[in-house]
Amino acid sequence: VTTLLFVLVFSKALNVSTNGVPAILFYLSGLLAWGYVAPTFSSVSRCLIDHVELCKRVYFPRIFLPLSVAVSGLAALALQMVVFLGIRAFYSMPPVSLHVFWLPLVVVEMMLLSLGLGLIFTSLTVRHRDLHHVSQFLLTLWMYASPIAYPLELVPLEWTWVFELNPVCFFVAFLRDCFLGSHEVTVSLAVNAALVTLGVFVAGFTLFSRMERNFIDTL
Repeated sequence: VTTLLFVLVFSKALNVSTNGVPAILFYLSGLLAWGYVAPTFSSVSRCLIDHVELCKRVYFPRIFLPLSVAVSGLAALALQMVVFLGIRAFYSMPPVSLHVFWLPLVVVEMMLLSLGLGLIFTSLTVRHRDLHHVSQFLLTLWMYASPIAYPLELVPLEWTWVFELNPVCFFVAFLRDCFLGSHEVTVSLAVNAALVTLGVFVAGFTLFSRMERNFIDTL
């Protein structure tokens, strides 16, 4: 549904460039990354609130809850990838780039980013329940601040450094590079994405670990 909406609004109505790639493939490739990061972040950010009774009745390392959410989301990502590849085959696109061998590592990076952000929000949401609504608003802003509905080359040069701090930009560019031959990935984009992702995950894991002992009392 989101893909069709993007095709109608951005490709047809606004005539946004898709770099000569069929519009449906262009938007699907962007939504592949977002379709994992956004739902995983949202679910992780609520995992403690959604399993209050389980946390109170059974003792287990609380990190298992967000981790299970992040891992289970990989199944949906794999299914979306199969659908995307099927549509790609229909359009008889050129061979997949050899960069695809880096895909497992990039998927792990996607998981660490969504898990790290989710850990930050789930730790804070335990005490401040309204933060969940804030996170949903921020997700919407984040989606349009990522080159999902438009090519990265449309970003003004003076704003490039800001976009390079958004790991989703790298994820989208990488998928389009692998499967659509877009050549949008740069060394700085990849390095910045890795550093930001690692920083976010470490921050999230540290905050979660420090607050874990008080979760039950707060819940």
